[in-house]
Amino acid sequence: VTECTMRDLLLLLCLCGLGLAYSASLSSDDNAIPDLDGLEEMTIDEDNEPPFSMLLKKPLYNKEPCCAPDTWEGYIGEKVEWLIKGPGEDSDEDSDEDHHHDDHHHHHHGRGGHLGAGGKISVDGTNKRVAMEIGVMQKPRPTNMTIIVDYGKHEMYIADMTRKTCKKSDLQGDMAKQCIPANATYLGDVRFGAGDKNSMTTDMWAARMMMKGEHPMMVKMFVMVTADMCVPFWEQGFGIGRGFATKFEVSFANVNTKIADPGVFTPPSFCAQAEDISDKLAMQDPYVSSLLNRFSK
Repeated sequence: VTECTMRDLLLLLCLCGLGLAYSASLSSDDNAIPDLDGLEEMTIDEDNEPPFSMLLKKPLYNKEPCCAPDTWEGYIGEKVEWLIKGPGEDSDEDSDEDHHHDDHHHHHHGRGGHLGAGGKISVDGTNKRVAMEIGVMQKPRPTNMTIIVDYGKHEMYIADMTRKTCKKSDLQGDMAKQCIPANATYLGDVRFGAGDKNSMTTDMWAARMMMKGEHPMMVKMFVMVTADMCVPFWEQGFGIGRGFATKFEVSFANVNTKIADPGVFTPPSFCAQAEDISDKLAMQDPYVSSLLNRFSK
């Protein structure tokens, strides 16, 4: 577990991408919105809307927000972009470094970048536990981690599968049910594929939410879930806070509503010598934070 940085914070907000749509830490209280004066230039295409949304502004009917199955697992792929405005940076001119930093952000002020991640997540609501195996494509080398959160045993393991090191932390609280926020707006349905036997219908939702905490962030979120079972399919979000902005997109694939191998909830053998750390220190890891923000009450 490393010291949390602003870059980690922005990564946290998208990895969940796993989670902003369902996070129990979100609020729709407009009075909680932070002062964002002077951050207009920080926006990363936040006014862009996802594919199909323009066709779904006026659905023929409304739907109540739904909840995902208690048990499911599948693969997740994710991309995040972030932009940070450093102290003392001139908002009128880009620095030479900014012009050479990233093609995606050369027209913005500040420093930014992007990152991709992929892995597998297993959710067992019946036994109140979650496991995630994730690989992050980053320099100088990729990182492979396994995180096991067991709300029933009130413990969590964080295993670095590359270095074969492990940390263990006590876990507070209970597991939250994964539901579309009550204040979300139903935009309509979208069918992928062709015909009756080779297609899938999804429901699209939109919400504007406040993520509270040490670094408050206003988030504009679009979510697609399967129309029949509310299984997560695709998520896109734009977030902005004081001095930073982020954009993320997440997709899910090969989702099943049962756990193929319950062994995913068993810590690796080298975790027998796990180092005990505090829950506060564990939360400094962006992957741990994102997982707990999504699944903890």
